[in-house]
Amino acid sequence: MAHVILFPDELAQQQAWGVFLACGCVGELGDAPAFCREFLPRFILLTAGFDRFIAAVKDQQIQLAGIVKYRPPGTECPEAGAPDPQWKAIFGNIRAESLSPSITDQGKLRITISVEKSLGSVIPLAARLIRGASYRPEVPILAFEEDHRLIVISPREIVISRADDLMDFWIMLRTTVDFICEAHRYRFTVRPETAARMGVGATEIFRRLPGINCGRCGSQSCMEFASGLMTGKRVLGDCEPLFEESDPRYLASINWLLHVLGIPEHEPVSTDGRRGSSPVLGL
Repeated sequence: MAHVILFPDELAQQQAWGVFLACGCVGELGDAPAFCREFLPRFILLTAGFDRFIAAVKDQQIQLAGIVKYRPPGTECPEAGAPDPQWKAIFGNIRAESLSPSITDQGKLRITISVEKSLGSVIPLAARLIRGASYRPEVPILAFEEDHRLIVISPREIVISRADDLMDFWIMLRTTVDFICEAHRYRFTVRPETAARMGVGATEIFRRLPGINCGRCGSQSCMEFASGLMTGKRVLGDCEPLFEESDPRYLASINWLLHVLGIPEHEPVSTDGRRGSSPVLGL
């Protein structure tokens, strides 16, 4: 089975390619579409020798952004020109920090991108240009849905969740970069948004709950509990099955989402149910 291996930067990619050749693995270097090629280094499409490659990469402590099973793109590569030449001045270097299956849909991808320069001054402008988004001006964080995808923009990080495949991720990344560049162009004519908004709703919280409708929290269903979190009638510690879940990524994911949304009086909850721990961001 083929795997896609994504790297944070060019150095890691070159080191890993050297390991690939030395281990006699089978596969090839892949490029992002031309409209995204400036952003991130090439990736490796590995078709044989996976265990040898992973062992060697670990031994040499080469950093990977992540590994996922390869899926043929579900959409054709769109035709698009080069990105706005201002992107480098706005973002600086872009790194892929993580690539994994989405916790809310294992058949889709979740990618976290970090940026060298802070987007903190641009996000309030972007919030003025988009409807139906959640916005926390004090951070600032902007979160919005693009069809079934969730995109979150914070000063040093962009999260693209539930991308259909790698091609869909490239399209969403370019779309997000273009959106931020457009907001930047309005910096002298548009007033920054200062009012908080809640556009991403209880469904996103529900996606990260056990979904068993056990009633132990005092709500009749997990969706009702999710709505209770939104309104402050419930706290995360009320959901006992969430802390009994063997996969801690669900709890980390919902802590991250509540932080993104700025749920009132929310305190991150650790796996043992204690409040006040730091959230694991970006899941």
